[in-house]
Amino acid sequence: MDATDILRRIVFANQKASALPLVRRLAVALSIAAVAMVLLKGQLYANIGVSTNKHLFWRSPGPLHNHDFVTFTLRHPLLPHPAEVVKEVRCEPGQHLVVTDKKAWCNGEYLGPKKPKTLDGRPMPKWTFDSVIPEGKFFLMNPHKDSFDSRYYGLRDREELKRLVAIF
Repeated sequence: MDATDILRRIVFANQKASALPLVRRLAVALSIAAVAMVLLKGQLYANIGVSTNKHLFWRSPGPLHNHDFVTFTLRHPLLPHPAEVVKEVRCEPGQHLVVTDKKAWCNGEYLGPKKPKTLDGRPMPKWTFDSVIPEGKFFLMNPHKDSFDSRYYGLRDREELKRLVAIF
């Protein structure tokens, strides 16, 4: 049973009731939702972008490993302002990362291509790497072909990353 089913049961529990009880139920349901949003602030993350196929996340402290999701504030000259982004860990400390001008691999596994230009035609940052990822650093990316990620801005520090668990 998901949240929609719960709200439907609260609102439509008595189909033959007058409009007034229905309005009360709706008011109660909205009040519960508002209180939950306040209590969950900083724990629930929604991703409205298209760079990952997951859209709702729960913040979950813990160690980071490949295929975990993280959020952090990305600041970069190509961005008009800092942005809270969701990315996937694709290469972790102790693994061998190779990033050339055109492609990326982690421990020999192909991660994806690099694009030479942004969607609006500006040159993408040139970042290359061929070494073992040091402790406390992570390579992040998303599967979408236009994702702006570690292929272009490099490794991220563990301290700036908040671990997320995908809900859906």
